Amino acid sequence: MDQLACKWVAFLEHIGPMAVLPLLVGSAVLMLFGWRLWRVSAAFTYALIGIGVAHALLGSSGSVWLCALGAALVGGVVGYVLGLHGIALLGAGAGGLMLAQFVGGFHLPTAAMWVAGGLGAFLGLGLAHLNLRQVTIVLTALEGSMLLVSALAVLSMSAPSVYRSFAGFARQSTLLVAFVVLVPTVVSCFYQMSDVRRSATEALVEQRNAHRS
Repeated sequence: MDQLACKWVAFLEHIGPMAVLPLLVGSAVLMLFGWRLWRVSAAFTYALIGIGVAHALLGSSGSVWLCALGAALVGGVVGYVLGLHGIALLGAGAGGLMLAQFVGGFHLPTAAMWVAGGLGAFLGLGLAHLNLRQVTIVLTALEGSMLLVSALAVLSMSAPSVYRSFAGFARQSTLLVAFVVLVPTVVSCFYQMSDVRRSATEALVEQRNAHRS
């Protein structure tokens, strides 16, 4: 997990300030309208998975970004086609990873982590199928929050003293990074849930007015 974070930071350092605007726009869209764009969100998530898989397999070879782009396109198409089933699979993956990481914190054997991961995936898949909209909201809120934090990280790189301070805090406590990501995620979840209720109310009012007319 730490290696993945380091690679992401290195990627942000490489692309520089030009990434700030796309990151902020993507963050705003996902955090405010994620549940309405669930299919796009699924495609985006699977594209990121494709990039991660390509980078993990090819390392730092010269063709890594070309292959990563191809993997992103393939992953995006798969996520878009799978739709709600793809979101349910993401819920399974998230459940498996979280439970495996939790068990791993107790320094148990690797076999125990695999068992915990399988159980978490099974539970995550079931819960995701029962609560697809809620899973979509949480997923898009988390993705939007991560893009927002990434944009802030790129901005802080232009002020080396601020960036060094935050990087030092992040190394000392991973809870700080989790907290920084969690706060916008929770705010986005509440906003999207209220937007869902507001949309449902408006649809009900329109339906009643149509029956009256």
